[in-house]
Amino acid sequence: MTSDLKATIRDTLASGLRISRLSDPRVAGRGRLHIATFHRVLPEIYRRAYPIPGLCVTPEELRFFVSAFSRRFTVGTLAQSYQRFRAGERPIKPLLALTFDDAEYDNFEYARPVLQELGVKASFYAPTDHVDSGEPIWHDRLGFAIVGAMREGKEEVLRELLPHMPKSLFEIPSAIEATKDTGGEERLALARAIESELEADAVVPEWARLMTWDEVRVLHREGHEIGSHSCSHAILTQLDDAALSAELHRSKQRIESELETSVTTLCYPNGNADERVARAAERAGYACAVTTRFGSNPASQDGFLLQRCDIDAHHNRDRHGALSIARMQLRMHIQRGIA
Repeated sequence: MTSDLKATIRDTLASGLRISRLSDPRVAGRGRLHIATFHRVLPEIYRRAYPIPGLCVTPEELRFFVSAFSRRFTVGTLAQSYQRFRAGERPIKPLLALTFDDAEYDNFEYARPVLQELGVKASFYAPTDHVDSGEPIWHDRLGFAIVGAMREGKEEVLRELLPHMPKSLFEIPSAIEATKDTGGEERLALARAIESELEADAVVPEWARLMTWDEVRVLHREGHEIGSHSCSHAILTQLDDAALSAELHRSKQRIESELETSVTTLCYPNGNADERVARAAERAGYACAVTTRFGSNPASQDGFLLQRCDIDAHHNRDRHGALSIARMQLRMHIQRGIA
């Protein structure tokens, strides 16, 4: 089956389900808690320069999605939405929490004005060590190092160092993904090794930096939630019990100290969590925590293994390339992430 035919079938199915209201959140999502995931919000010129473009939406795309959510869901922060859901609230327009991972500066620069314009509050998840230091998260540092090596024609360096050698810029996300089974120190050492071979400094550009605490405080004062994303953006399932506990407790305490408020929700870095990590998060004093497992949440869902819907603009466009409400509803409520 050709890709064009598949796209036509999906569009036809999506349109039919929307017309029949079977994919309407008030029908398909009734009685469930929905959580939408965003990462970077970048103008197209920056998205094209970012090593993992699938993690990005443009401000215009964000406006489309948040507007669509506001008309179909009861939208708020994760802390508020989860509290209401646990209390038994089941509004006609289902509860949906907006979440932004990694506390990137572009969230402040480009997402914040869209949320202000639409009157919506969201949850932003901060890896506290990185906000303290300004150092990029490992996947950004590694991604920009790979871009630098490819532009300088140093594929041999990458071939020697990387588990998966990207054949083009489009394969960089797969190359980064292939390093996730190694430990955090090994991933940083890999980035440093590639950087050491470059003629130019492999510096993450200013537009790709993290927020400062001053910027985080502005979001908090404006009514947005600031939650924990661990300290070092470690893959928590790889840590021993002591290191895991430190990541969960210290990040929570750091945000509470900066903002003088309680921190009740956690976003697992890379979405990685298992029963051990979930119970550690519960012991650390969080009310709930989110994974990157695709889906919505019934009342029976473990509150420390909450599922989310990753909002990828590419998967929500019709065969003509236009953002599509019908495709969005199909992906969120019917196909559960396989559209």
